[in-house]
Amino acid sequence: MSSHDDAPRRMASGEGPATATAETSAEAEGHADLESGSQGFGTPPATPIATLPPLSPHAGGVPVSPTTGEPVRRRSIVATQVAFWASALCAGIGYSWYWFQAMHKGQFHTASWVTGWLHPRPGGMWSLLLACGLAAVVAVMVALPCVTAYQAWTGHRFSRALSWWALGGSLLGVLFNWWAVAAIPCALVGVVLLRLGSSRDYFAEWDTLRTPAPQPKLPTDVFYGPLPRFQ
Repeated sequence: MSSHDDAPRRMASGEGPATATAETSAEAEGHADLESGSQGFGTPPATPIATLPPLSPHAGGVPVSPTTGEPVRRRSIVATQVAFWASALCAGIGYSWYWFQAMHKGQFHTASWVTGWLHPRPGGMWSLLLACGLAAVVAVMVALPCVTAYQAWTGHRFSRALSWWALGGSLLGVLFNWWAVAAIPCALVGVVLLRLGSSRDYFAEWDTLRTPAPQPKLPTDVFYGPLPRFQ
């Protein structure tokens, strides 16, 4: 019997269409895997392929953060920010408490320690001058630690000298109340943190990053042609 006679027999037993359908499904799954970006054909390995981590970016020989392009902030620098901003916050709270108390005439002389010492007449010229002076004092107490914190964050070494000014300004908190006095230990902590070894390394990295690369000096006395001793 010829092969043409076997075809109806295979069709009757269901072998032909089933096999074709299975092959078509396998091909469709393969195309779906390729389109979905999977591993493709084959069995994936039991353990993942080991790869090395990406190299940290450098700028001028200094490791920098891939996000900011600046030297990585050390923990001491972050703690310095907390200390100096806390000092400024304590000064602001102390002045706000003084101002809230001074609005009431009966509490004017107890609003701050300096008003209790000088005992000016509420509403008089000396009380107004004292109020203006205390406003200038708190401006200094808030500005100095904020400026110091910013300069330290941006890697300027002279922020270490500014920290002494911030500490000195915080001492003016004795004119107000205990809230303002709390600015003193906060500023003192910032002064100590800026003198740690990690802070010095951080400033050194910034100095290296800001230092321009030396330009090669091109020779100016170039002799063209055969040297005289070979002529």
